[in-house]
Amino acid sequence: MDQQSPFSHLFNTNYAAASNEDISVIQDLLSAPLEKLESLNSEIIRLENALSGLKAERDHLQSYVDQHRNLLSPFRRLPPEIISEIFIRCLPEDSRPTHSLSETPLLLGTICRNWREVALSTPYLWSCINVVLPTSGSMHLLCASIDRRRDGVEAWLSRAGELPLSFSIHADSQLSFRQIPSSSSQDMDERKAAFSEHTQELIGCFTRRIARWQKVILQVSPFCMQIFEASMLASAGSDWSFDEHHCLEGFSIHSIRRIPGQPVMRALPKFLAAPSLRQVAMTNVPFNLQELALMTPNLLLLNLRRGHSSRSPSPQDVFSLLSRFRNLRECSTAICFTSQATSFDSLETLCLPSLQSMSLIIIMDSAAVDVDTFFRQLSLPSLHSLTIKVFTRGAMEHAPFVDLLASSGSHIRELHLSLELPVEGLLECLAHLPLLVKLSVHNGKLHGDPGASFVRRLTPCTQQPEPLCPNLQQLSLSGIDVKDEELLKLAHSRRRSSFEVSQLEFFHVTHLGYQELIDLERRMEELREMGMKIEIKHVYQGIRPIFDADVF
Repeated sequence: MDQQSPFSHLFNTNYAAASNEDISVIQDLLSAPLEKLESLNSEIIRLENALSGLKAERDHLQSYVDQHRNLLSPFRRLPPEIISEIFIRCLPEDSRPTHSLSETPLLLGTICRNWREVALSTPYLWSCINVVLPTSGSMHLLCASIDRRRDGVEAWLSRAGELPLSFSIHADSQLSFRQIPSSSSQDMDERKAAFSEHTQELIGCFTRRIARWQKVILQVSPFCMQIFEASMLASAGSDWSFDEHHCLEGFSIHSIRRIPGQPVMRALPKFLAAPSLRQVAMTNVPFNLQELALMTPNLLLLNLRRGHSSRSPSPQDVFSLLSRFRNLRECSTAICFTSQATSFDSLETLCLPSLQSMSLIIIMDSAAVDVDTFFRQLSLPSLHSLTIKVFTRGAMEHAPFVDLLASSGSHIRELHLSLELPVEGLLECLAHLPLLVKLSVHNGKLHGDPGASFVRRLTPCTQQPEPLCPNLQQLSLSGIDVKDEELLKLAHSRRRSSFEVSQLEFFHVTHLGYQELIDLERRMEELREMGMKIEIKHVYQGIRPIFDADVF
């Protein structure tokens, strides 16, 4: 078998044995190898059969061992109360559970019968839910889908026993009622009536348990908001109210879209008057300022955005409102400043000692409006996050809130600005924030030299060993036009600097100009390999074209 074949020089060629002598020699050469090959194949089959038998015996023994080891499992010896507590810790922390078999708590019931029994008998697992109402498809299929969702929600909530309930509902009916050429007004009314009837039955699963509501979040269209309110009135009656026996702590309502003449929710005052209420958020929905006076002084979170029946609250309205809630920790609202004389002389300094986060939308009909006085009369000793967004005609010459930063800057860790402000005013703000960790700026005035000046003041170097905001870890810039090289210098110096500054972890820039560096992506990738999340996006994609002015 090991001897050299006399035909080896013809292997891998197109030679074909033609003479009888060659054919006879080749057949003689193959006689012994064929016998050996047949013997080897037989031995392999025998060994494979033996191996298959051994594997089957191994698997049987392994199953025997595993089954007995399972009987010794420490988890099986845990009392149901401990297993129940473990299941509770599996609930998502940043969202409400959904009706999905791939998520807790339904996922727990798919493992084994014992787990299912424990999960079903743990009320806390079923005291919170997020429901998304189906809104598209043929009306027959749509109503059938809503009914299935209703049955699932009813079974879910029934397992919660008598525990307080927290839920969120997302419903946008826009897709269901778009006018199509073949549908008449009568068809559309029939579709709305059918959708309303079935949806009201689903929402009835919650409204029948209104006495146990703890935290409620509604993200709905105006039409679905009317259905929700109708279901409440049908279940609780028109004279119901939240009293000291109710546990409503949080109420958030967001209208997915606004419609002209959208009415104020009739049940809104009842929610706002709940004695145990601590968190209120209303965005894009109409409300009356007088109704806000119904809220308990112990409010901790207040978020009011748009939707006021006439305009955003005035500075006096905001002062009057916030003065009621001295325990606030988070506040977000819009304020309308007009060119009419605005006097704060009659108002005392407003001190909110517990306020940690404030977000303000400032609407000014002129850049000359006095906004400084408003901020001077705010005392926020615990403020650590400030968001300011300004809408005005013309450019602002300075930051009206700089005095607030000067008084609270030693505590502020986050600053988010969206406004047209000269670079000098922006740098003045940052000079008061030595402990700033997160900064985002949208400023259309950071172009050319002003933009470069701003970036350089944040860049540690030999000539500037103590830059502004030495503790900065997250930086987001948009609306700017600064050379890519300047931005990369900032990123590199903040990521691997020998100076006394914190490492920049996140750097995101939306650039109004053209990309200037061919190797920009490669250089950003180097920073990503160092651990920085960096992205420099250009509004005008591609390399900036070279003109004669650039050459000479």
